[in-house]
Amino acid sequence: MAPVSSTFVNPLLVQRLSQVGKKLRRPLRLLEVAGTRAMRATRLSVNGSMPSQITVLSCLSCPAAVSDSAEISQLIQLTTKPGVVICAYPDVLCIPDHQGKTLLSAQRDGALVQPVESALQVIDLAASNPSMQYVFAAFGFESSTPHTAVAVLEAHVRQLTNFSVFLAHRLVVPALLTILSRSDAKIDGILCNDALPIILGINSFRRVVSRYSIPCVVGGYENPEVLETFVTLAELAAKRDARLVNLFPKAITDWGNRRAQNLIHAVFTNSDATWRGLGVIPHSGQTLRRQFRNFDARIRFNVQPVQIDDCSACKCGDVLTARKRPGECALFASPCSPESPAGPCMASSDGACNVWYRLATDASRPSNLQI
Repeated sequence: MAPVSSTFVNPLLVQRLSQVGKKLRRPLRLLEVAGTRAMRATRLSVNGSMPSQITVLSCLSCPAAVSDSAEISQLIQLTTKPGVVICAYPDVLCIPDHQGKTLLSAQRDGALVQPVESALQVIDLAASNPSMQYVFAAFGFESSTPHTAVAVLEAHVRQLTNFSVFLAHRLVVPALLTILSRSDAKIDGILCNDALPIILGINSFRRVVSRYSIPCVVGGYENPEVLETFVTLAELAAKRDARLVNLFPKAITDWGNRRAQNLIHAVFTNSDATWRGLGVIPHSGQTLRRQFRNFDARIRFNVQPVQIDDCSACKCGDVLTARKRPGECALFASPCSPESPAGPCMASSDGACNVWYRLATDASRPSNLQI
């Protein structure tokens, strides 16, 4: 984690948060969606003075972690195909399947696995090495889906026959509605400060507010902006003021980035998807449209379904769906740590368990992790 500068702390925001805590007559459970920035910002900014009645939960923290572990197993199986190179974002390489295997461990065993920073990088690799088959492991929420769409369109224009995608993209709002629909959810407010609302627009969260009568605040993703978003949400939740508030209007509009949405719509169509901890959610995943099916790695390499009998003690599924906080998992910290992760929530640098661990073990901060 990058060091925190002295300019990070905003005394006025910390004071507002303290005032909320003094007036509270009931505990608040605030849910951060598709990110862990609020967890970082509130912990580091208030320096241990978080009101004890406020709990910050992080759901759907990492798009690679929320995917079904069978998908990781299928990717690892693909590495055994002659001439196939699996390309993936660095976090994806570290996500274990139900047997503890990862793409990184497959690479150490001799498999052709290439870390990449963008989908278009895979296009360049495929064009430069026509004798090899390049498969892009396309994990991500709506904020990264347009990049995959651009790569597919580019491959289509260039008629590349050695590029394909293993689609594991997920749509956040259907999963969020599923989480909130549980009888044990008991959430008082929703916070979103990732790149997600820039693509989706603030109106995509309106049905969450109206259906469950809870406030939702979206804001910027730099540290001071995240803290302001969190404090504003706490103030609204304390008053039971079910409003949808946009604190970052210079980048987030009502309807989002139409150009990015058009790219997604041109290449993909919605499909059912399996989520870790949630099961199958209708219309929460994506598949390639008919004219682009020749770029579907599952079809090209006849990838077979994987039956998973997961009896792991890892509670990543519960953490991802806000049933548990990371510290409530029996494996947390020992034996599960970033150096030896038992599950994807700890393996991913954006996973809630990974972030919680680093904050809890930061010797320069108070040890009582209250969020």
